[in-house]
Order: sequence, then C-alpha cells, then structure tokens
Amino acid sequence: MITHGHVNQEWADIAFVLPAGGELHPHDRIAVLQHYGRVVIATVPEDDADEVRAIAHGSLVAAGRRHGDVDAATWHSLDPAERLALEGYWLNHSEEYRRTKDERPGMGAAWDHPDFLPPDPPGGVDLTAVAEMNHRLRGSVAIGLVMVSGPDDLAFSDDQKARVLAETQTGLSWLGWMWQLKRVRYIVDVYTPTITTPADPSAPDREKEAVWRNPAMKEMKQKEGKEGVGEFAESLRKKHSTDGAYVAFFMHYPALNFAYAEPGWPETVMQYSNGPWTPYGIDRVFAHETCHIFGAPDEYRESLCRCGGSHGYYHMPNDNCDNCDGPHEFCIMGRNWYDMCTWTPRHLGAPIWWVNGQDKIFSPVAVSEGVIYYQGTDSYIYRVKTDGKPAVRFDKEQTSATPCVVGKVIYYQGTNYRLYQVTTDGTSGGSIGEIKLMGSPVYSDGYLYYRGTDNYLYKLRIGDTEGERIANNKLLSPPAVGGGYIFYQGTNYYLYKVRIGETTGTRVGDGELLSSPFVSDGAVYFQGTNNGLYRIPFDGKVSQQLGECRTLATPFVAGGWVYHQGTDCLPWRVKTDGTGREILTGAPIRSSPVVADDVVYFEGNDLLHENHLYMINLT
Repeated sequence: MITHGHVNQEWADIAFVLPAGGELHPHDRIAVLQHYGRVVIATVPEDDADEVRAIAHGSLVAAGRRHGDVDAATWHSLDPAERLALEGYWLNHSEEYRRTKDERPGMGAAWDHPDFLPPDPPGGVDLTAVAEMNHRLRGSVAIGLVMVSGPDDLAFSDDQKARVLAETQTGLSWLGWMWQLKRVRYIVDVYTPTITTPADPSAPDREKEAVWRNPAMKEMKQKEGKEGVGEFAESLRKKHSTDGAYVAFFMHYPALNFAYAEPGWPETVMQYSNGPWTPYGIDRVFAHETCHIFGAPDEYRESLCRCGGSHGYYHMPNDNCDNCDGPHEFCIMGRNWYDMCTWTPRHLGAPIWWVNGQDKIFSPVAVSEGVIYYQGTDSYIYRVKTDGKPAVRFDKEQTSATPCVVGKVIYYQGTNYRLYQVTTDGTSGGSIGEIKLMGSPVYSDGYLYYRGTDNYLYKLRIGDTEGERIANNKLLSPPAVGGGYIFYQGTNYYLYKVRIGETTGTRVGDGELLSSPFVSDGAVYFQGTNNGLYRIPFDGKVSQQLGECRTLATPFVAGGWVYHQGTDCLPWRVKTDGTGREILTGAPIRSSPVVADDVVYFEGNDLLHENHLYMINLT
C-alpha cells in the first residue's frame, strides 16, 4: 500500500516485451518505470492489472510470468541485457525474493548501527560537486548498470546478475514515485564486461577502484579514468534524451568501501556482497547511493552530518541529521528503511514535500510573504516559513477557520465566533469590538467582508471596531470579493453579487452553490449542488461546467488553472476553459488546495500522515 509519497492504493508492476522499434505509451492507468531495451516495466493500479495485461497483442508481450507468457521465439529475439532484465523482474516477483526481503538483516537499523557498517566511506560523501546533469531527481534518468566480472571468484554468476537486476529494479521503483508528481522514468543500459585483471588488496583505498574500473571501461570501449565515467554518463544522457544520468558499478573486487557514491563524476560503486547488509539488502543501499547522486546528504551520526547548511536542488538544511537535537524521522538517508523525512525530497528536487514533518493543519492555509498561516489540529493559529522551518504557535484565542492575513496583521474567527486580530509576530492582539462572524473574513481595499452569526453580509473598515451590515443580503458561507463586487452563496443556494459601495444584491445566472465562490479574472468559480465544478462570468446567464470535473469544496484559481479537491478526495486541476484536466498527485486531501507563487498547499488525508501540511512545487 503506497500511502506516503504518491498514491494511496495498491499498484502492480508489469513487464512488457516491445516489438522492435515499438513503444509502450503511458496514459492515466500506465506509468512506465524502467526501460531495458525492448523490455519495459510499467506500473498500473492493482484493480486494472488484468485489463492492462489484456492489451498485449501481436508482438507486444505481457511478460509477467517466466513460464507461459514469453515463448521461445520472443526469448531468443532478445539480447542478453534484455533477458537479464526479465530474469531480474521474475526474481523480483518470486516468493523467494519476498521472503529474503522479510528476513533482510538490519531492517530499520541506522546505517551506523554498531552491528553493521555504513554504506559510505569514512568522512561521508562529497556533495559539493554534484554533476550539473543531476541537479534534481525528476523526469527521466539514464543509467549505465555495469557488472564487472573478473577471474575466478571475481566473476559474476548468472544468478548474481539476476539478483543485481532484481535489487536495483526494486530500489529504482521505490525511488521513482517518492514525492513525485509523475513517476521518474529510468532508462537502463546493462553492461557485463569481463576482464582478466586480478584483485590488488594492497592498493591504497582511493586507488582500488581504478584497478578494475579502467580495464572494464576499456572493455566497453569507453575512456578510462574518472573523467571517462563522467563522459560515459553524459553520452547515456544524450543517447536517451534524459534529464539526468549516472553509472552504477557492481563488482567483487576490493574497494574503498562496500558501497559509495561519487556525485561529481557521477557514479555509484557497490560490491555484490553489500557488506553486512548482504546481497538481499542491495535495493535500499542502492537507493541510498542514488540519492547522493542527486544531492541528498547523509543523516546518520557517523557520517559527520551537520544541522543546517544548504543542500540539494532547493538549498535546504539537513535538519533530520542525527547530530541535530530533537526528534528524528525514519529516512533512507539515515536508516535501512524505505521512507523519506521532511528534508530529503527537497534535497533531491522532488516537487512534493511535507512543509514540516510535525506540522498538522485543520483548514486551508493562508500564504503571505513566504510564510504559511494555518489552523492547527489543536485549533491554535500557527505560522511556518515555506522553507519548512519549525512552526510557531500563536498562544492567543483559538480559531475554527482559515486566518486572513493583511500586511502584518492576522484576522480570524475565534472558537467563540468573535473576530480577533493578532500581529504576525504574535506580540499583540485581541478581539475587535463585539463583532461575531461565521467562517473566515476576506479582505479588499481597506475592508474586511464577512458572514455574521445572523447570516447577514457585513463589512468592517480596518481600524474600526464595529461592522456595518450590507442591507438585507443573507448568505450561507463566507463571501468572495473581486472585480468591484462581493459574491456570495445566498440562503437559497443561488449565486449573488453586490457592487462594493452599494447595498442591493442581484442573482448571477443559474448558479447554485454548495460552498463559497472563488473570483478570478471576470468570472466566478464554484462547487455546484451536484458537486460539479462550474464557471460563470460576472454578467453571465448560464453556468458552464468545466468538463466532467467534480469537487467537494471551493476551488482555487491561479495561472489559468482551477485547482480543486475531487469527489475522490484527490487534488486535481483543469484549465479555466475546461480542458487539460489532470491529477496532481494520488495523495488524498481533506480540504481546498491553495496556490501561491507556483506552489500548491493542501491538508493531507492519508492513513499514515493525516492532517499533515503538504506542498507541491509546480516549477
């Protein structure tokens, strides 16, 4: 069950053998994860797996089983690397493989646990020279997977090769969906060079790699030396037109450490034995080293990690480092565990984050000048910077709605329905006169507009202590202001407007609402009484449903897109003309998304991380 990075449902991996020159085109039910020549591993929702397998016809083969799916002619048409990819896939989906995962040594242990050894050399990994092509993990990555066979016990057996494929497939599949809007696609070229060079255990640690690497690179007709590795990776990136690329070496030779990464070249190096974690733990160590390639720092104590700093694509601190004070989250960078902390996705450049691992919210947020304000699950108002710095609680009156931020002042409804204000630094505040309201106030041009507890529409000049009722306009939810008008849901559920400065409300077309409207660029967007997502111009007569979109709450419009919580509780967006509908992520949400500066903020609703504050960076 994927509940934490992308999708809150069961997914199944299916291998396909493509016809020569063919392609498996992804759509809303198929996400292509890994390419190995003509062998493609895709993931589909478990409920759709049988139907998707049935699309295989003619020369497109669904190769889910070793026996029965791939006939002799298809098998012999594959090259050795493609066959290895299938052997790895079949092993990956075997009972024996699942058993070894359940029994792997050191499950959940810190990488520097006294009974084990860290998967990095002493002194940690140099992240100051991450290759430019790997500045973030997103889109697509080309990998040169190189298994170097030497003489005698330095040679790879067929079973060991299959194990390497199975383990790396597992690691890449997990890493490819963690905190991504769209799964990362890996294009893997498999190489199995055989060299005659003997081991040289006496070579200095930093020279051990060259003993086997240079002959292997020569055997593959690549330039020798570290520079050759960098050029090899760049050639893979150009060959496959990917966003990033690196070379992953596996061997039996003596090494600086049983596993390490050199992000600057870029390469990962792993002994097949995988140190004390054994070959059955290659998947997580490989994922850990791959995270280094894309700028993620270590978090276990012996790595000498430090709090703070500026790491990775978004230049974020390493505040889950075990050398920091306070609680620590389980994370692949600190433990033998498939999870990520608050900070690692930002280091990798993934677009989906927890804003802060401890922040829990109970309403949509307000964002102002790089700070997020929200109602916590304890009903107090909190603020947290968009870079995820720890939240600060305002120990004033509690609230039951989203705060409204105007300059350096926050206005909000208290749990006693009184209107309160507090400065954004929390130093002063209190109730405003005897004003009572229901829901969040909205601000426009020196005034707050709000729904009173008597359901009438009111306005309050900033600085005054007594609100003014706007004639006999009654409403069922907080209003919206834009284009010189106040828009609201009438007590008969129809959409109304009243011009600012006037008192008479008029009905807008045929729109019937279930929640507050949203105003943008001369149009009003709203949740219809049938949960449809609608749009109507200020002077329109007929509401337009935006495609087949349905919503459970007030939408949010930004940059030509309408963001909304679907009736499936997932975050969606659609263009304002009703085209281009797409899901943002499979992580369920509890309330309306909010967009500011190309970032979508929402309250999570998955089983493990309910009410957490999430953000999606759209850039």
